[in-house]
Amino acid sequence: MKKVGIITFHEYNNYGTVLQAFALQKKVELMGYDSEIINFRSSLNSLSFFQKVEKRYKVAIKSIQTRKEMKLKKQAFKKFYKEYMKVGNKAYYNIAQLKKDVPEYDVYMAGSDQTWNPYLDIKSEAFFLTFAPKDKIRVSYAPSVGVGFVSPNYSEEMKKRLESVDYLSCREETGAKIISEITGKNVPVVLDPTLLLKPEDWDKVASNYNINEPYILCYFLGEMEHCRNFAKRLSKEKNIPIYYMYATKYDCKDGNKVLNNVGPREFIYLIKNASYICTDSFHGMIFSINYNKSFYTFCKRKEYEGSDNQRIHDALKYFNVEDRFIEDGDKFTGEFKDMDYNHINKDIENKRKISIEYLTHALERE
Repeated sequence: MKKVGIITFHEYNNYGTVLQAFALQKKVELMGYDSEIINFRSSLNSLSFFQKVEKRYKVAIKSIQTRKEMKLKKQAFKKFYKEYMKVGNKAYYNIAQLKKDVPEYDVYMAGSDQTWNPYLDIKSEAFFLTFAPKDKIRVSYAPSVGVGFVSPNYSEEMKKRLESVDYLSCREETGAKIISEITGKNVPVVLDPTLLLKPEDWDKVASNYNINEPYILCYFLGEMEHCRNFAKRLSKEKNIPIYYMYATKYDCKDGNKVLNNVGPREFIYLIKNASYICTDSFHGMIFSINYNKSFYTFCKRKEYEGSDNQRIHDALKYFNVEDRFIEDGDKFTGEFKDMDYNHINKDIENKRKISIEYLTHALERE
């Protein structure tokens, strides 16, 4: 049995980060391979970025819960990590360590999330598989460039790094075009790993969160007030209360129903059982699509050259649901329409088949 090592973001307490890593490792395992996540923790690169996010969370936490409750959330992630994630025992913290003591696999796979985003502090040569032996298979599965433009200088750097990868793919069409232009190779667009698993697969992972009424789930990572105003209008129109998964101080105002101690398993349950979802999270949107929920999505940042908004636009276009994007919630004048998933589900099945065929072709190579 071939052994597959997957390198991707996996150690941070973020729902999308953890669940996309779990999904890819699990899908490769279900395809009949011995797979695990390479324990690359990228502390020298990632902490500077993620600590900024952690500080933002702490501002919100002060007004809604105790340090003890925050600890419970972290414990939920830790428990999920221990029970569901198959990760290599040896930890690596930089590319030099990986090159010095290369973990042994038959196939080396660069996983998804924004692993190829040139504007994040967390970018690393390791995610381009430059440490993998040249006589082994090197595959990328759905990495995201995340942006719509890559500078000429970084294009040259990417070109050198991408020479290490035998099978190229990307999660978004814009990113695939960028990589294709850099390498001169065809770069297929494949599904985010979380969509490789069907809802019934995720049901086996989900854990109950006790809400005894219909609800609108709001999961906002950004600080745009118009998103929240839109959700309030939706709530009034449908006569359904809003529950907020906290991330910023803007959701922690007096009177708001804020969900605490939500781990990855509870996150899945909350998406599955929501009546409507308002989110600026990429994976909040993707799980909504997988569970056939009526959702509205927003950009968490204003448009600028290095913003990661492009991945939201690309995903909406990819599934032909661009009408679910709300540019400015304060100026919305349309109807609050539920979604018809008949054509979307057929499209997902087709894209899932293509994505699995890509994986199969790469993994079966001798």
